[in-house]
Amino acid sequence: MLQQAKLYRVLVVDSDSAQLFQHAPYLIDLGIELIRQDNSRGIPELISIHKPDVVLMAFELPGIKRQDLDIAIRELDADDLPILYTDAAHSVGGDNVGKLQRRLNYLAKPIDPERLCEKVRVVAQKRQQRMVTRDTLNLVLYERQREHQALNKHAIVSITDHQGTITYANDKFCQISGYTREELLGGNHRIIKSGEHSELFYRSLWQTISAGDVWNGVMCNKAKNGELYWEESTITPFLNEQNKPYQYIAIRTDITAIKRQEKELAKSRDQAQKANRAKSEFLSNMSHELRTPLNAILGFSQLLEYDPELSDRQLENVGEIVRAGRHLLELINDILDLSKIESGHIEVHTVPVEICGIIEECLKLLSSMALSRGISLHHSCRRDTYVHVDRVRVKQVLINLLSNAIKYNRDGGKVDLVAEELANGRVQISVIDTGPGIHPESLEEIYKPFFRLHADVNIEGTGIGMAIVKNIVELMEGSISVESTVGQGSRFAIELPGIDAKKAAPAETEEAGQDNSFAEDYTEQKTVLYIEDNSANLKLVEQLMMRKNYVRLLTATTSEEGVEIARKQTLDLVLLDINLPGMDGYQTFALLQSDPTLRHIPVVAVTANALTKDIERCNEMGFAECLTKPVDMQQFDTVVDKILLKNKDALV
Repeated sequence: MLQQAKLYRVLVVDSDSAQLFQHAPYLIDLGIELIRQDNSRGIPELISIHKPDVVLMAFELPGIKRQDLDIAIRELDADDLPILYTDAAHSVGGDNVGKLQRRLNYLAKPIDPERLCEKVRVVAQKRQQRMVTRDTLNLVLYERQREHQALNKHAIVSITDHQGTITYANDKFCQISGYTREELLGGNHRIIKSGEHSELFYRSLWQTISAGDVWNGVMCNKAKNGELYWEESTITPFLNEQNKPYQYIAIRTDITAIKRQEKELAKSRDQAQKANRAKSEFLSNMSHELRTPLNAILGFSQLLEYDPELSDRQLENVGEIVRAGRHLLELINDILDLSKIESGHIEVHTVPVEICGIIEECLKLLSSMALSRGISLHHSCRRDTYVHVDRVRVKQVLINLLSNAIKYNRDGGKVDLVAEELANGRVQISVIDTGPGIHPESLEEIYKPFFRLHADVNIEGTGIGMAIVKNIVELMEGSISVESTVGQGSRFAIELPGIDAKKAAPAETEEAGQDNSFAEDYTEQKTVLYIEDNSANLKLVEQLMMRKNYVRLLTATTSEEGVEIARKQTLDLVLLDINLPGMDGYQTFALLQSDPTLRHIPVVAVTANALTKDIERCNEMGFAECLTKPVDMQQFDTVVDKILLKNKDALV
């Protein structure tokens, strides 16, 4: 047992030198450090310096009273230091011996060495245990204090009795409510009611907690100065032996700042939505205002192209007008597309598409542009190569890439368009030109709106085409990349999701299988009504219809006039402008549909409102077709002939 004793430090004080050294070997053998003093001088200083675990001291020391020594030790804040008194029993006195023995701090001389060692070990160990307990308790109290401070700093805490009377309110509650603790205690939480919640809200809360359940929720309260503040609250009932609440503790977090942020965000969102709506309305109006005169420019120009009396020079001039008009139309479409992309309103509708056919269509459309500069167009594509894309949008992407490859090429150059299936199941389409190339520092800039490559060169464009291309490709779950060597040319490559030809073919053949041939010698008279308030557009459609010997055209400049004609005439088709004075085209269509004698007449919208939402609205309402201005003459002929000639049985 003695060999297991811990290492302690013992101060031995005794005026008897023999006693001072008599038991030292036993204690030292146990690994105990000894400090020896043969007089009473400087004992407090020795204790302060050496900080012993035990003092082994004669009960009587010359030159100092024991009571004075005890006071001196207590002043060192060492009153818990164990002192083992040693002396002859007769010198202490019978009564004192009993008291000292009961306190386990007295050893009568002569001292048994083993008992001495055991006493030292016991009292030193107990002292160390007391010190550990004290330190632990201090730490716990310190932590509790910190927890209390943290809780008081961050949480609003209140306690009420079973009737709702406030019995406790922490500093944070007083601070946020503006009421003193004296004003809160003994009162009710009604003092901070804001009026933001209904009586049903409070009734539900009270029913929850009075039933013994915890209530969680968000509550708005009112401070003494009238300001509102928001709290996230948890109210916990404490139950007695009868399982009834005897008090409620509410712990709440101030979320006023969060609520204010949410309010500001909502306000900003509303403002952004309002700005978006204003922007959409502006674009819609501008689109309408620009497309209306452009409809006349392109429409009459296309008519002139079919006039056999025009000379070659006149036809060439008309061709310039048509090209300029179409370029202007492209700019308008690009601006609208960019706006829709920025506002997140652009949509793609992906279907299986045979890409070689699209490529050939695009090359055919741009062949005259390439021919004018002596640029040769080549393509390589394996038939039955399908991609899962939006047919219209992928055509838009390819035309943009090809037109750039032609515009930024050298005279007499070459453009290669290569489509190939990749091992990962995707299809890569590359447009390769022999132009001047792109400097490395400009490669990342080309996708930014309004960035124009070689802006110092007089090349048509707005600089937004590549931004639109990149966004559309990514919307179709594709990617775009560019490689370029200055002085040699550039290669733009898009990767698109591929699809197996066997799975894709049926979707493609449905469109390909349509019969678009119409009887040219059809002579049965058809009556068409065109409701339009713009005189130029009326004249244009009149001349377009004059080319169809089987059509009799009636016109009206207002919806009311048009409906009246429809009720008096037998009509086969109504061409209806949307932006009409008074009753607009949508209202006019709804009126026609509500009349059982008129609802069978197919109605085609002819509108300068070319935004996606406008076209979708026409489709949802049930228009037979929607033609956007400026009207393409070929598309116009196709739609009118399809309805009047191919669907004649459906009109009965």
